[in-house]
Amino acid sequence: TVLNALSKRHAPDRAHRAKSVLEKLLANHSTELASNHREGINALKAYNYVLAACAYTPPDASDEDRTSAADVLVDTFRQMNHRGQFEGPDQESYTLFLRGCCNLFEDGSEDRRLLIESTLRVCDQRGLVNEEIEMLASRSAER
Repeated sequence: TVLNALSKRHAPDRAHRAKSVLEKLLANHSTELASNHREGINALKAYNYVLAACAYTPPDASDEDRTSAADVLVDTFRQMNHRGQFEGPDQESYTLFLRGCCNLFEDGSEDRRLLIESTLRVCDQRGLVNEEIEMLASRSAER
């Protein structure tokens, strides 16, 4: 899919582009996204591709592109928690979101700390903490 390709593309603005594609998909195909698991075009997967595009923003991207990716990351994750098309974020969503927080927010920033702590709390309440999530949490605590 286009979102899958964008999530892997080495381009500084890929987060913004992926979010634009997601918004078009949601506007034009919301019913299909909710139910089309057989062809792999479901809403959760689409959202996770956007999170991946954000989380793997190139380290050499401009400050503007990194800030934009961080904004897209947070906005997309919030939307996932409030849309009725699926049960909310899964383990992959939490992993990508936490990875994005670690990669896009400055070490030691209050925004980063608050986002990671609140996300880990909800992830734990939902029983979705796994080894990778624990590793990202400890990595972020070390910084």
